[in-house]
Amino acid sequence: MKLITTEVQKAISKITEAVDNGDLNPLEAFVALKKVETIALGAKKLLLSQAIDEADKQPKNGTVPFVLYGKKLQVVNVGGRWNFKDIPVIQDAEKRLKGLQELAKNAQKTGVEVADTATGEIIGAAIPPVSTTTIKITETK
Repeated sequence: MKLITTEVQKAISKITEAVDNGDLNPLEAFVALKKVETIALGAKKLLLSQAIDEADKQPKNGTVPFVLYGKKLQVVNVGGRWNFKDIPVIQDAEKRLKGLQELAKNAQKTGVEVADTATGEIIGAAIPPVSTTTIKITETK
């Protein structure tokens, strides 16, 4: 395990050093590292089921994580979402919320506050999201 991590770290360090030394174009390095990320994420996805099976073989102590390879590991369920699609009152509330959010966005864009037609309350301006600059990479056809 440590050998794999060390070799990956060395390879990535070589790329960043080559950029720092002017031997490698930073855009080329960025594209290469994106490819490494894609490969690593794909491998994780392929191995997840096997890794969970292996984790399930570890001694259990309730829900407490076990320690292996210098890390705390724990099999957990994540990402589940409640489904409210068959509850009309919630669907109506979500539609109303979306409408109010659009009014608040428009108030921010135009500088003009408007009143909620249902309640008469003034809808203030929403705070726009803070964005960061990155480079989007897509495959050519």
